[in-house]
Amino acid sequence: MDPRPTTVQNAIDNLADNLHSEDIKYKPNCPGETPTSTSVRSKLGISKTSFSRINQVLNKLLCDFNATHLPIDRSADLCNTLKENSGVKTVQDAINAVCRNRGTCSVTVGKGGVYATLEKFFESAEYKKATHISICLLPRGKGAPHTIDGQEVSGKHSFSMTGNGNKILIRKKLVVKAIHIHLSGIRFSAVDKDSEGGRGTGTITLGPCTDRGQG
Repeated sequence: MDPRPTTVQNAIDNLADNLHSEDIKYKPNCPGETPTSTSVRSKLGISKTSFSRINQVLNKLLCDFNATHLPIDRSADLCNTLKENSGVKTVQDAINAVCRNRGTCSVTVGKGGVYATLEKFFESAEYKKATHISICLLPRGKGAPHTIDGQEVSGKHSFSMTGNGNKILIRKKLVVKAIHIHLSGIRFSAVDKDSEGGRGTGTITLGPCTDRGQG
């Protein structure tokens, strides 16, 4: 670089030839961003209140950026697995949630699942609308069993629940009426060991659905 440009054009040429990304300051302006929203900027830790150097921003985008930094579009037509799970915020979250369904489950219940408990699933709009139910149980954590206080499943074409070795404690009753019923890998218990005397009155009733008009 000529330290003493003789003309304005020489000065501009020298600047253009020797200007680097670390010489340029940048501060993001994201009008749609709110304190609670997720953005690429926030996930990458790029400040919105102070200036960063362009090279720092580019390095983060080109070297660090991955699926954990890209928010999903919650205004899109998402599947129920993603729509009803408020914990899904990024593409990586979405991939993890879909993978937990293991390809055969319409819903996962337990720690890290779409629903934390069976009670929350049975209360959901997803359960009420569906004619085919396929549940995969995930561990509750710390060895705690899943629980059913009193639940009647009816008006469904099929009902499937795979326990993967997890336990369900029936405190009152579980009644399932469907054309097709499949239960596997579940350790059912109708005795609450924490109750007085270790006694329980839980019952399980399985039977065909009388309404065979369901499709």
